[in-house]
Amino acid sequence: MTQNNTLSNLTKSILKNLTGRNKNIIEKRFGLFSDKKYTLQDIGNELHITRERIRQIEKESIKTLKQFKPTKEFNKFISEVKKILIANNGFCEENKFFAILSKKYNDKNLDKFTIFLTTLNGSIIHVEANNCYKAYWAINKEKTALIKNVLQNVTDLLSHEQKPLTTQQILERLAPNNKNLNSKILENILSINNKIYKNPIGEYGLISWSNIRPYSAKDKAYFLMKYYIKKPIHFRDLAKLIQSYEFPTLVKESNSIATKKKNINIQTVHNELIKDNRFTLIGHGQYALQEWGYTKGAIKDVIINILQASNSPLSEYEISQVAHKQRIVKDSTIHLSLSDKKLFQKTQDNKYILSKSVLQKQNTDLTSTPTPKPTQNTQDKEEYKILNA
Repeated sequence: MTQNNTLSNLTKSILKNLTGRNKNIIEKRFGLFSDKKYTLQDIGNELHITRERIRQIEKESIKTLKQFKPTKEFNKFISEVKKILIANNGFCEENKFFAILSKKYNDKNLDKFTIFLTTLNGSIIHVEANNCYKAYWAINKEKTALIKNVLQNVTDLLSHEQKPLTTQQILERLAPNNKNLNSKILENILSINNKIYKNPIGEYGLISWSNIRPYSAKDKAYFLMKYYIKKPIHFRDLAKLIQSYEFPTLVKESNSIATKKKNINIQTVHNELIKDNRFTLIGHGQYALQEWGYTKGAIKDVIINILQASNSPLSEYEISQVAHKQRIVKDSTIHLSLSDKKLFQKTQDNKYILSKSVLQKQNTDLTSTPTPKPTQNTQDKEEYKILNA
């Protein structure tokens, strides 16, 4: 690319049509040739005139520049901008937009020149970032209206469903009122919103949800174990991962998802997880998610569940094979637990079944009102002994 084709030179040639003071004000207001974009008050203080007068001069200057016949270079630039937007369904998130445009123009202040030049054209819309939207560009008002309508519908849908949804699930629910909407257009629209976020498996949810934007230590632990780790992990290692991972958080002034790190206390992670029913302490500080098939309780409770699920007596070896998938436990501990005659009964062929007292209790529970789940006191005491050993 030759130097003559830069947006800087194009902008300079256009600004020659303004007088010295007006030219200076436009340059400062758009931050064209500096790293700073000046406010009305900044310029007013410098020139010793009111901010309202600066506003009037800016408006008059833009009007003056619009009256001049566009040059070939100017029309070529506007054509490139429209080509990018059309290729992206008529709109484009700003970071992506400038990344594509920079392949054609490599000016240092590409963003500022683009805002200035498109302002003179008047047909292309630039929407600035706020708490709801990232900054984006659109080819006309119809596209901005579409974006606003779809985002409102998706927000209402997610608020009603109260669970993350895939692109296809959202499309199926919105299809009756948005016949021209497809997965590509929908994903482009959702990428503009600051209140809707995609989780690691491609589901969209509101960023205020704990399973989309986890805040507490236990929610962050669940997020990482479910989507990334996907296997049991020691709480100390989990605490380190929570500390290093950049979780999304609510935006304020920026046009992108901000991140914030906080120091994580290792013992706090353990204390939070052991009280949360989503997690199971399987031994030696290792935690697993209950939804993976792990159950809460001491090793005796695990054995009871194993025998209860079996249609026939089981040998100690068979019990051990299943128990090892539920707990990090020694064979000697399983053997010792099976010696509890109040809970387990040994058959003539050296296999185990539940004792009559356990079976009677289970039958009583089935015919009576539901009883509260067993507390974790026993398990907690056992595991704390292991952890503090």
